[in-house]
Parts: sequence; structure tokens; C-alpha cells
Amino acid sequence: MESGLRAAKPSGYSGTFTQLATGVGNGNFLQVLGIGTDGNAYLVAWQDNGGNWHPGFALPKPSGYNGTFAKLVTGIGNSNYLQVFGIGSNGVAYLVSWQDSGGNWHGGLTLPQPSGYNGSFSQLAAGNGNSHYLQVVGTDAQGNVYLVSWQDSEGKWHAGFELPRAS
Repeated sequence: MESGLRAAKPSGYSGTFTQLATGVGNGNFLQVLGIGTDGNAYLVAWQDNGGNWHPGFALPKPSGYNGTFAKLVTGIGNSNYLQVFGIGSNGVAYLVSWQDSGGNWHGGLTLPQPSGYNGSFSQLAAGNGNSHYLQVVGTDAQGNVYLVSWQDSEGKWHAGFELPRAS
């Protein structure tokens, strides 16, 4: 991309973004994701193999969730699909959307919460752990750290637990 050029805004959105995240999606194309000032999650823009930028769109929301999002993070899950996670306005952690190998985006789900946990998350991070399983970790308002959920090789999500603390 040449200096001074701007990527086009997502289709139908003219606002600005309060947070950005990046991830590598299908075809190894760079995807830029963001939360708009309206609180919705967007594929802001994506770059093809030629370095050309293309406008995105509003991401599909998790089934049954009509709220907004406060944080976004990305991770690579089963079948190397790009997955976008967020904290909803209700403090719950969500798989917001995921992209398949054809570049199609799908609405996600409410992540299984750690056993016995009914608080609100304030931060999320995602990464691949043992056996390359995608894991989502989060903190609550008191700074306690949890393995929120983890995804197995079949794409199923499992509830986590509070992580051990340093002594």
C-alpha cells in the first residue's frame, strides 16, 4: 500500500473505530477488525495477495446476542479458521464471528464460561496451547485470570477454570 492511501471503510458504515485487531484469514489475507463507535464489530478492511485493500462489513453477531462489544481479539482455531472474540456489553465472552476457508464469515456463540464463574470479564487474549488447541483467557474486574474456554480439534468449545496464581 502506498504511503498516504487509506483503506475504504466497511460497507454502510461511516463512523470511526475505538479499537482494532488484526488476523490472518483465508488465503493468508490480512484482515483488520474493529469495534465501531456504535459498538458493533466490523471487518474494517482486508488485503489481498497483490497488496490491494478491500472494504469490509459488519460482522455477523453470535446467535441470540443483539448487544455491543467492548474488546476484540483474534485467534486461529480448528481447521486454521480465523476467529474473532469479544467481550459483550454484558461482560460475557463471545466468539463473535469466524471465517471459513472460503472467506465467508459466520456468527459465533456465547463461549462456555469457567465452571462456577458468573462475573464480568474486562480483558481477553487468545492463543494456541497444547495440541495447538485455541484457548481464550480473560481477567475479571478484580484481576483474577481465567482460562475462559478452549476449542478442540473438532471445533467444539469447552469451559475453562481459574488459572493458578504466582506465589
